[in-house]
Amino acid sequence: MKPQPHIFGIRHHGPGSSRRLVMALQALQPDYLLIEGPPEGTDLLKWIDHPGLTPPVAMLVYEPKSLEHASYFPFAHFSPEWQAIQYAQEHHLPVGFMDLSPNWYWKDQQAAHSPPSPTATHKRIDPLTEIAHKAGYDDGESWWEEVVETKSEEGDMFQDLLQLMGEARRQTDIDNQIDSRTLRREAWMRQEIRRVTKSGFQRIAVVCGAFHAPALSDLSTQKEDKLLLKGMKKRKTRATWIPWTYERLSFHSGYAAGVISPQWYSLIFESLAEDRIIRWMSHAASLLRAEGLNASPAQVVESVRLTYALSTLRA
Repeated sequence: MKPQPHIFGIRHHGPGSSRRLVMALQALQPDYLLIEGPPEGTDLLKWIDHPGLTPPVAMLVYEPKSLEHASYFPFAHFSPEWQAIQYAQEHHLPVGFMDLSPNWYWKDQQAAHSPPSPTATHKRIDPLTEIAHKAGYDDGESWWEEVVETKSEEGDMFQDLLQLMGEARRQTDIDNQIDSRTLRREAWMRQEIRRVTKSGFQRIAVVCGAFHAPALSDLSTQKEDKLLLKGMKKRKTRATWIPWTYERLSFHSGYAAGVISPQWYSLIFESLAEDRIIRWMSHAASLLRAEGLNASPAQVVESVRLTYALSTLRA
């Protein structure tokens, strides 16, 4: 019987996803780890323990002969992919990136006569929006944050999310509306999973965006995937680590996979739920005092009380 990969669908840079992912990996004890990300980045993992490599950082993939062709893949310490890499390093596991090389993004941009946009992604219907509306939320991002990222409950949520996302993709008919770039990416990632499966590994952990999880769980499409990827030629690319910032990790910077407040997500990852508001308000007060503004302990206490009172009214 062929080993079945274990699919872990996450939200990029989601702190709750990171905590749950680490717990799931500890329970599974995988013997191989595949992560959504550019294949050029696999060689960069040898630097992961270097003291100078402190997140936030980004992998820069570029074409040496055409420097306008470049893509950035950022990580914070609370990013699930970063935590997965750390887990692999600590347990001496083989780990690699499984996504399609970004040189194909550049080809699509050139064909469309549009300027390179490393952080942009193709706009598509979000199946999470339909789930969110049925649950009483305005958008999929709010629903996901409430259900996954800010919750402290332990337990394996990934199988439930896999089924939920699969059903959401079917009900919204999203699979018939996906752009060719995403279809090729998913086909490539399935091919990489098959390659590792054939290498004899028994407990393969696959970390990917939750949107892709249902597509990567079905490996019966080998013939279709080969046809979809036929004739693809790769440009010569290079990759390196570069420094990054929370500002550029923010959604407001134009980064499509960004989060609204990276500092808040960092706090969620590092602290217990009951401590977060107090620590957030205390940190805000210290920043105000550093600028010469009054922010007393009493004001912090009142701010915390007001926050809890407003959240009670909202509920």
